[in-house]
Amino acid sequence: MGSKSIVINRPVREVFARVTDLEHAREWAPQMGKMHLSAGTGTKVTQSTEMGLAGLLGIFSPLIAGEAQKEEDAELDRLKEIIERS
Repeated sequence: MGSKSIVINRPVREVFARVTDLEHAREWAPQMGKMHLSAGTGTKVTQSTEMGLAGLLGIFSPLIAGEAQKEEDAELDRLKEIIERS
């Protein structure tokens, strides 16, 4: 339903190692969607989430999705901070 990209100023191997380290995932991502990493000057991390509610609850989907997107945006910001300071 939403996605965010952020560039982390570290090599893709370092970012990949942190993203796949499930032991420390709770430091930055209490809830995790799909991730895509690509190399450039830094490592571009894109996190995407698909969610929705069925039936009558569907009218609340935009509200819930907006709140979920805010949390995922904050997760990527925490990931960037953790990796760049280490």
